[in-house]
Amino acid sequence: QGEWNQLSDLFSEMLPNFEKRLRDAVDLREEEWNMCMLQKLDFKAKEIELLTGINPSVTSNRLAKKGINENSGATEWRQFLKEI
Repeated sequence: QGEWNQLSDLFSEMLPNFEKRLRDAVDLREEEWNMCMLQKLDFKAKEIELLTGINPSVTSNRLAKKGINENSGATEWRQFLKEI
């Protein structure tokens, strides 16, 4: 857990509005936040799954539907993350 906190602290320093804008768009569990940080860093799906224990495609689809709109999916979620 300590490494995730360190990564989160680095994100706050380097991208101060990223977490707030993301959490304003969608309610995130801790492992989803970790996944989003890795996606922002362009980690591959298999790497994210290995590090977080969650399936990034399924999770991204769900977050996109909640945070963007009902017709959005994993591709739109990744684009959303790139833009913030």
